[in-house]
Amino acid sequence: MFFSGNKNGFFLLAVTPLLVCGILLFNDVNIQIRMREVKLFLQRSNRSDNSIDHIGLVMKYRLHKELYENRISNDDLNIAEVRVNSILAGLDTGKDITTMRYRFASVPVVYMINFIRYLIGMPGLRESDGGVETEGIDIAYYYERNRMYHRAIEEYSKILNQGLGDRTLKAGVLLHQGYCYSILGDYNEAKKLYISVIKDYGDINVAVTAALLLRYMEGFRSEIERVVKTEKDSIEKGEKLYKLIAYRESINVLNRVEKSVPKSEKSHVKYIKGRTYEELGETDSAVDIYQDIVLEHTTSQYARDANRRIFIVGGLSAANKKVRELAIKNSLMLKDETFGKLVEESERFTHGDNKDILIIPDTVKLPDENGEKAGRLAREKKINMMISRVEERISGGPVVVKPAVKPEEQMVKIYTTDGNIFTGTLVDDTGSSVVVRTSFGDIKIEKSRVSRRINL
Repeated sequence: MFFSGNKNGFFLLAVTPLLVCGILLFNDVNIQIRMREVKLFLQRSNRSDNSIDHIGLVMKYRLHKELYENRISNDDLNIAEVRVNSILAGLDTGKDITTMRYRFASVPVVYMINFIRYLIGMPGLRESDGGVETEGIDIAYYYERNRMYHRAIEEYSKILNQGLGDRTLKAGVLLHQGYCYSILGDYNEAKKLYISVIKDYGDINVAVTAALLLRYMEGFRSEIERVVKTEKDSIEKGEKLYKLIAYRESINVLNRVEKSVPKSEKSHVKYIKGRTYEELGETDSAVDIYQDIVLEHTTSQYARDANRRIFIVGGLSAANKKVRELAIKNSLMLKDETFGKLVEESERFTHGDNKDILIIPDTVKLPDENGEKAGRLAREKKINMMISRVEERISGGPVVVKPAVKPEEQMVKIYTTDGNIFTGTLVDDTGSSVVVRTSFGDIKIEKSRVSRRINL
């Protein structure tokens, strides 16, 4: 009896620590499983809200409305766009959930937990896909951010045809597809999609955004029709249509008036054409036009404006990093002080290298169709040639620079935001103001009040 009792005691003494360790291990694995479940849920929720965010859509209409009403300048628009791009790019930097500490031990624990949950009538734990549903959306969003609206629409259509289980994601896809149609001028299709979101997803915040975008679009559409019907072809008409997001109409008007405008207005026409091409996703054509302005109209204000747009285009995707290098070289040649403020704003809203650039996650591969890779290499070679040409100019190389007109010899006509027009000789042109000698004497005009300037 004594030995039998001792054997039982020794057995219990040996087994008890193992049982305690097993229970502690089971609880720790259980905690890890539940924490992973919570993290995956929060990540999925975050992706539902942010993968197809709606900030940029509303901001585009709002900024163009203020630009059309002369309440903001091109510089203000540039700064706002840099900020929005940086914020939107930051929403895509979320990291995937890492593998649990107990990768293999979790399997039997999950089975045990699910067995217990089955006995008490609760659904079992299910491993989340970690956001597979959003991969196609990331591709479509990439195209939209880079203003390749036709391709974005195609990707959104594929997603809708495949089906989406998450209502918030589906509503967002419909909203963004409608936005792409509206930018391309297909207002009826855009309106149909906006109304669909408002009616079918009224319980989701995205419906409010759809209603706001619909209101903006209808207001812009009405003003576009008025400008097209009542105003004669001119640079001003083309610029108005660009500001009203009627890009095709703007290009048509500018093409008709381009040959008849005076030389002093050539850079103005080219700049507006560049902006329309840029907004339609034809960024290569836009950069070519901008760079032509920089080299051929170096003393024009539009040369500086064009180079700032080159910098912004360079921040849209990782593939355009070389374009930013071109913009920086141009700024040295142009001695543009405001350019530094644009770079400063860009860096201010970033956290690390190129975080203001939208980069597709490694798990999402963009299609490389019809020799796109070869096209990109050819484009990069052309940008390198542009950079070399600018460097030659900076170093006083063989490229001939047109002599700048002395300010005191330059006749100008200046339009201000409050409706005044001043014509006279340009006496002084500083970073913040200009002085014009008129028949009434010298008049100092702050550049923030200047809506348009023509060199006569």
